[in-house]
Formats: sequence, C-alpha cells, structure tokens
Amino acid sequence: MDATKSIGDFLEGQRLYPQDWMDNITLLSEDTVSPYGIWSKIRDTLHFSFHSPITPNTIFYFQLQPSPSQLIISIPNNVTVAVFETPSVDKQYILGEHASLQHISQAQDSNLQFILQTGAQLHHWTHGIYPTHCKENVSIRLLGPYAHADWRECFLCKNNVHTETCIKIEHEALYTHSNCCVRSILDDRAQFKFQGDITVQTTASHSQTTQNNLNYLLSPQAHVFSSPRLHIHNKHVVATHGCATQPIDLETLFYLQTRGLTQAQAQKLFLVGFLRKTYLHLPQWTDRMDILLEQNLNDD
Repeated sequence: MDATKSIGDFLEGQRLYPQDWMDNITLLSEDTVSPYGIWSKIRDTLHFSFHSPITPNTIFYFQLQPSPSQLIISIPNNVTVAVFETPSVDKQYILGEHASLQHISQAQDSNLQFILQTGAQLHHWTHGIYPTHCKENVSIRLLGPYAHADWRECFLCKNNVHTETCIKIEHEALYTHSNCCVRSILDDRAQFKFQGDITVQTTASHSQTTQNNLNYLLSPQAHVFSSPRLHIHNKHVVATHGCATQPIDLETLFYLQTRGLTQAQAQKLFLVGFLRKTYLHLPQWTDRMDILLEQNLNDD
C-alpha cells in the first residue's frame, strides 16, 4: 500500500503538511508485515510492539480496520518514536524506560492513554485550525521516576463549532514533571471547553507540574468553559495552574499600531504570537503554521 497516497487522501485539503515531512511518513497497517515491529491480537484488542532501533526522522501513521476496539502501542526502552495520530480506535501508548514519543494530532474525536516508565518522555501537540465538532479525552500516567510529559494544544475556532478537550495527568513517582499548555482563539458562536485534572500522589515527591489555559474571544457570542484543577497529596512538589479568557486588549493593539501597523495587521500579529508558544518547540512546523494562521485570520 502506498503510504503517502493513503495519508494524502486523509489530509486532502489541508495546507499545513509540508511535502518533505510527508515523505518521512511510514504507514503501519495490521494486515502487513512491518520491519519496525510486531503485530498481535487478543480478542478485539490489537497490540503493536516497536523494535529497536528506529530509522531517524521516520514518522509513523497507523491505518487500522474498523474491527478492533483498542490499539496498544509499546515503545521499548531507549527507543525514540514519532507518531502522527489517526482518527480511529482508542489507543494506549506504553513507553519503556527512557523511551521518547513525539506525538502530533489534529483536533478530532479521540481517546488516548499514555503510560510512562522511568525516564520516559512524551512531547505532544494538537492543532485545530477551524476544526469540526470534536471531543478529546486524554489520560497520562507518569509511572516511573523522572518521567516527563509536555502536552500542548492550539485551536482557532469559528461558526458554531463546539470543541472539548479533557486532560488527566497523574504523577505517581519521584521527580516526575508535566507541562500542560492549551490556547484557543474563538470567533462567531464557537465554544471551547477545557477540563484539566492533575494529581500528584503521595509517592511523587519532588515532582513539578504546570497547567494553563488561555483564550481570546473575537466575538461577544463566543464562549469558553475552563476548569483547570490540581489535586496535590504531597507537600514536596512545585505545582502551578491558571486560566484566563478575555477579548483582545485594545491598548496592546494601539501600541502595535504606533509602530506603523494597521489595526488588522496588529491583531493578526498578536494572535499568531499568542498561539505560537504551543508549537515553537517544533521548528519543522513553525514557519508553515505561522503562514496558515495568518491566512485564516485574514479570511476573518
């Protein structure tokens, strides 16, 4: 099966994905033998276990039949894997000791679980540029010492679209670290709901966690429902959270206009910079995402 063609069909009409990035995608299908891992199946649950080593710069895309109810993906110790998330069955990722997963997803209905062993690292980015109605449920367990999860999302929504993201992170071991950063821009009658639950267990001394949800409203009819929550059961931790929802500050726009920009240019520059923090750590995406946001904000 032609991986690029299959993925290209799924991404038809998208302006985000550069061709050189698409060229590095490898399709993993349950009905084909892969040199990268082993497929197995127990009842209606599929399991894919990666081998070691993985070819550098390879990005994996799972294409599944509609029959399984869940896919469990195992990444062995000291292996680094990049996955572009597909809209299919519920998925569980199990990261071995010092394994690393770079995980990228469009805004879509999804149920995702991540289990991180000692020293494992998860780096995630969700992008939603004018998505359809969708709900994302995420569960992350930092099971081993020094496990690290960095979860970032950005949304640009308009019309009457309702988007929801629910993220649950559990610190269960010493010296674990998590960062959750979710930002949205809403126009028209769009609605966005964020629910973040971070729990630091008694066994997770010296852990650090940050959580923030920031939103800008371009229309008085747009709405945000934000609920960032911390559950701290250990006093030897550093934990912060916060949320803010507001229209664009007119004084900020005026300051930019004094530098020679029109009001429309100032607003666009400000909003692109606002969302940029969620993907700045991905240099291969930054320029293209900036352009895409500018084009869509122009369309407004």
